[in-house]
Amino acid sequence: MWSEEMDNRIRGAAENDTPAYDDKTWQGMEFLLDKHLPQKRKRRGVILFALLGLLIAVPGTYMITKLSSGEHIVAEQKQQSAATPSDEAGIKQNMSLRLSRT
Repeated sequence: MWSEEMDNRIRGAAENDTPAYDDKTWQGMEFLLDKHLPQKRKRRGVILFALLGLLIAVPGTYMITKLSSGEHIVAEQKQQSAATPSDEAGIKQNMSLRLSRT
């Protein structure tokens, strides 16, 4: 019972007491809170920018290294080797024409 009476008195006093707003006081409180309870900065933007950069840089680098490593040269050589038998036939025909002219 005694604790209920104390609770009621404290609640009544708290309801009737409304301190006036003072900007200087809140700035001081903000300074104290920042000093004693610093919050970490949110670096979501930096992380998002870095991930976006990686998503562009990694495939781009892969494509550049593949193109400069010579795979396109191998493809050209395969095309030339596939065309070689017909070229040989053309060369033989040219040789036979030259021989027949002389």
